[in-house]
Amino acid sequence: MAFLRKLGCTSRNLPFAVIYSGLQKGLRGNLLELVTEMAREFRDYPNALKKRLIQNVAEDCCDWELMMRIYNCEPNFDRLLNFVPEICSHVKCRDATFGFRVAIEFPDAMVSGKILRPTFHDSMLELLIKEKTALRYGKIDAFGVLMEQLINQKWRFQIQFHKVYMFCSKNRSIVDSTIAYLTRDYTHEKPVDVPKLPPPNLNLVLPQFIFDKHTGNYAVNKNYDFFLNNMIIAPRKEPTYLEKLARHLYLTGTKRTKELLSINPNSDPKVIDKKTEQPF
Repeated sequence: MAFLRKLGCTSRNLPFAVIYSGLQKGLRGNLLELVTEMAREFRDYPNALKKRLIQNVAEDCCDWELMMRIYNCEPNFDRLLNFVPEICSHVKCRDATFGFRVAIEFPDAMVSGKILRPTFHDSMLELLIKEKTALRYGKIDAFGVLMEQLINQKWRFQIQFHKVYMFCSKNRSIVDSTIAYLTRDYTHEKPVDVPKLPPPNLNLVLPQFIFDKHTGNYAVNKNYDFFLNNMIIAPRKEPTYLEKLARHLYLTGTKRTKELLSINPNSDPKVIDKKTEQPF
C-alpha cells in the first residue's frame, strides 16, 4: 500500500494517507457513509482495498471467518465494496491491539498472574500470555513454531494464516487478531441487521478527527491523545480493564511502541505502583 501513498491526490484532492485514515476510522466507528466514500477512491486499486479491508478486520474485529471470505474474494472492486456494511456492523474488539501494547510493557512474571490475576479474568490472561509468546518470535517468520506455541491444537485457519500474513506484508495485526480470535468469545459474534450501501455523496464533509498523526502534513493534531480520544468504536462491548490499561500506557508512556520493541520487553514497567504492586 506504500505505492498509493506516493501517488498524487485523489478525486477529493486529498492524498491516500487521508483516505486510509478515513477508511479505517469509518469502519471502526460504524460510519458507513464515510467508509463508502473513502472506499470508492480505491476503484482503480482493488487489490490495495482488499488488503486494507483484511487489516482493518484484523485490527478491529478479529473475525477470521470474515477475513478469509475477503481474502478468498477476487480483487474486484464492486464485490469487495459489499464487505463494507458487514465490517461496519460487526462488533469491534480492541483487545488485540491493546493487548499487544500491554504485553510489551509488562514482565512475564506479572502476566503469569502474580499481579494481574486479581484484575484480569482467565481469557484475558490467556490473551496476554499468547502475546508474550508471539513477541519472542520477533517479526514472526517462524510460522510453524509460532502457531504451535500459540494454539497447542489444530486450528481451522492454521494453513491460511501464513498466506494471509504474507499477503498483508507481515502486518502485526494478523498475529494479534489470531490471538484475540482464540481467546475472546465475542470476536465470533456476527452482525444481525447489515444495512445496504448508501448512494454516492461527493459533497460529504470529512470529519476533523480523521486528520490525525497518520495523515502527515494534513494532520490538524499529531498528538497521540488526539488520536485515542477521538477514536469511535461501534458497535462494541464495554471497555475491558485491558483496554483501559493500554490507553493509560499509550497516553502516559514516554516511549512509543516501536521504541519498546527495540528494548527488552521484560524490563520493569514505569506504571507500576511500587507500594500496591498494581497498575496505576
